[in-house]
Amino acid sequence: MTSFDPQRWQELSPLLDQVLDLPPADRPAWFATLREQDATLAADLEELVRDHTTLDDAGFLSGSAVPEQIQSSLAGLVVGSYTLRSPLGQGGMGSVWLADRSDGRFEGVAAVKLLNASLIGREGEARFQREGSLLARVRHPNISQLIDAGVSTLGQPYLVIEHVDGERIDHYCAEAKLGIAERVRLFLDVLTAVAFAHTNLIVHRDLKPHNVLVTKAGEVKLLDFGIAKLVEAEDGGQGPELTQLGGHPMTPLYASPEQISGEPQTTVSDVYSLGVMLYELLTGDLPYRLESKSLAQIREAISSREPLPASRTALRDGAPPPGLPERTRLSRELRGDLDCILLKALEKEPGRRYPSADAFARDLERYLAGQPVEARKPSQIYRAKKFLRRHVIGATLAATMMIAVLASLGFALFQRNTATQQRDRAERVSTFLTSLFDVADPTQSKGQNVTAREILDRGVETVDHELVQEPEVQAALQMTMGDAYQGLGLLEPAQALYEKALATRRQVLGPDDPDTMVTANSLGLLLEARGQMVESEALLREVLEQHRRVLGPDHANTLNALNDLGIVIWRQGRAREAEPLFRECIERKRRAFGADHESVLPTLSTLALVLRDGGRFEEAERLLREVGEKATKQLGPDNPGTLTTHLNHALSLVDVGRIGDAEPLMRHVVERRQVVFGADHWLTHFSEYILGNCLRNLARLDESGRELRSASKALDRLLGPDNPRALEARNGLGAQLIAEGRSAEAEALLRESIAAQIAKLGADHHLTLSMLGTLGIAYLEQSKFKEAEQTFTEVRERARKAGDHTHAEWVATFGLIECGLRQGRASEFVSLAHETLELVKSSNAADAIYIGRAFTEAGRALAAVGRLSEAEPLLLEAHERLSRAHPWHARDAATSLAELYERSGKLNSAQEWRRKASAQS
Repeated sequence: MTSFDPQRWQELSPLLDQVLDLPPADRPAWFATLREQDATLAADLEELVRDHTTLDDAGFLSGSAVPEQIQSSLAGLVVGSYTLRSPLGQGGMGSVWLADRSDGRFEGVAAVKLLNASLIGREGEARFQREGSLLARVRHPNISQLIDAGVSTLGQPYLVIEHVDGERIDHYCAEAKLGIAERVRLFLDVLTAVAFAHTNLIVHRDLKPHNVLVTKAGEVKLLDFGIAKLVEAEDGGQGPELTQLGGHPMTPLYASPEQISGEPQTTVSDVYSLGVMLYELLTGDLPYRLESKSLAQIREAISSREPLPASRTALRDGAPPPGLPERTRLSRELRGDLDCILLKALEKEPGRRYPSADAFARDLERYLAGQPVEARKPSQIYRAKKFLRRHVIGATLAATMMIAVLASLGFALFQRNTATQQRDRAERVSTFLTSLFDVADPTQSKGQNVTAREILDRGVETVDHELVQEPEVQAALQMTMGDAYQGLGLLEPAQALYEKALATRRQVLGPDDPDTMVTANSLGLLLEARGQMVESEALLREVLEQHRRVLGPDHANTLNALNDLGIVIWRQGRAREAEPLFRECIERKRRAFGADHESVLPTLSTLALVLRDGGRFEEAERLLREVGEKATKQLGPDNPGTLTTHLNHALSLVDVGRIGDAEPLMRHVVERRQVVFGADHWLTHFSEYILGNCLRNLARLDESGRELRSASKALDRLLGPDNPRALEARNGLGAQLIAEGRSAEAEALLRESIAAQIAKLGADHHLTLSMLGTLGIAYLEQSKFKEAEQTFTEVRERARKAGDHTHAEWVATFGLIECGLRQGRASEFVSLAHETLELVKSSNAADAIYIGRAFTEAGRALAAVGRLSEAEPLLLEAHERLSRAHPWHARDAATSLAELYERSGKLNSAQEWRRKASAQS
């Protein structure tokens, strides 16, 4: 092309964009096809491509050549307040220049785009300047700012745009070696910017990697927003664009079907282009397999071919983009939710795509958080399965799980196999699932009700024997049936299935496959639920390190693993060690998903329990109240996590002395768990045990006895008598027996249970020490003072090893003082009582009950040695505190005051306090 011809440039530029998008190795074949159609056009284009090699392709409109005639003629030209310095690029709309501010007001550089005058027409100058001023007011941190727009005195329209020093997004991802989750998070910034522009009624119309830069600081900047709006004709049509096909602005490889066909464009046209961009970022390829990239073939592919699922494209030959896993694993990670999200964004019909960039972003956020994505609607089965993966205790009917497997496996089979293999496998899975329900057929059930347990048991046998040749399908079914067993509170068969699935996935998929790691994490949590603490912690530590290495520290699965390890450490009584894990998890989740994202809530709730165990009761109560309110709003009032948070909040209310407020909240949880999980689920019974403890502390022994006996019996049956939660309930039942005056029965029950508790949790675990403390009280109530004193001394010494004052330590200390008082050895324990009172008042680890108890014991010790005037105010303070926090223990303070007044000769006062003590019994 010997001279610069604007008309010829209009014809060449869309082809130039196409060829520059091709890898250099593919260009010769592309030119050969073009030569057959128009040899002269091909020759001119080859000349421009050769010119391009001398330019920097990382600038604005990267990848477009600038003819030498323009380079030499425009440098030094003053446009508005800027002086053109050097060319950055050339497109069909015009040339782009780096420019210096030259009006003396301040120093600065910008990118100045000189547009072809034909783009706005002779009648459009006023509108161009008017709309340019309006667009300049649209500001967003991820959109390159349009500073000014105008028309020079020579009739040259121009745009002054913020100059961005960055790399196009695909190059940045490759050089930074970003993984899948990191690329998705980066792309969320792109979607945020596009959504903002759309709310200002601005459609980009030419979204592509060239127009998305990323700075060295990792900040996304979108280029060219609003330019299509500026160059629209007054009648709503468009002037001749550089990147065009059928008269509409675009880069064909990223254009939507309606752009290709010349139909009206809306915000969902940008959604399609965004889908192509994300597809390319995650696979390194475009959604269509093209023999060549001629305009005709691109038009045909976008208009009529269905895009390939990203997981299939990922299996193409060649190395994957830097940072992404090898091809087979990349395909597995893309399969499922990401496939569905991308295919929804790439729907041919605009009405079937995401309705907005914001909706696209929300689904990607759900994917990152491990939640159900809207792209897979309307399958409620899929949602049930996603729920089960996040909440392993939520199922009550195995049938639901089985159907969920059918849906998920059907999709997986579709992605992995040929059509014949897909059909055969799907039929086998369908036959298997159907066979599970044969047990419910009247000819087999013979009129008997068939339980979910019987259906599951039948399924396990079938899976073990009939799916040996389909290990991946077999493992998926084993995991889902394991979830169902666990949901029914049947932990032993659940563990057996998890272990089988884990062994299979390690062998077939490898230890670092995401499905393998999720399976191992599920097994680790189940081991904790069964009381196998050492094994659980070891496995979860291993899984967390795998997640960090394979998926990165901020992936949703990694953060779930971090949270779960914290739970296991906390449940072993190591609250101080668990707290930094939960805080790290919360910080990373908020950074990745947002401060109020629902995935943050369960970790916040558990952190509150850690604070509670550390004695920070007011802080824990406030946090649990806030989390409960958010969970009700975001997750729903009957969500299992919401109910658990409410139950924990009720316990925190007891800690701060609001036991009357705690009871109705506990009853609410029991009632809703009966609906959500069923009346005979272990979680329902465990909440009944907690309610029973509350009622006992309110001195309502008939009600508490019913709740505690029923709950303890059920937990023994459902979880096994040596399960930690069943043992905890038995400790509550032991305290109930003592309160009923049946201390000998309590002793027998507790002595039998302690051996199992030590075997499961160790001698120093806080639940073990709590049970030993209750046993000491049983000895004390039987006047077995030697055994009681030995037990309380042992508990106190072991509890103090932890470094923090714990509930078990307070119980043991008060028990020792009581031993001395009952044996007439008060003088030996007065100093201990005083020290304990001062320690409790200054300690963060004493709740309202133990503060009140400390006042009681100190007052009683002083009264026992005749220091009545000193004892009286302490006992009055004790009664006031305990009446609010713990009426059962307030009775002891009232009885002690009655005795004090009798010794002082104040018989009317003594009689009044006897009545109060009786009312609180």
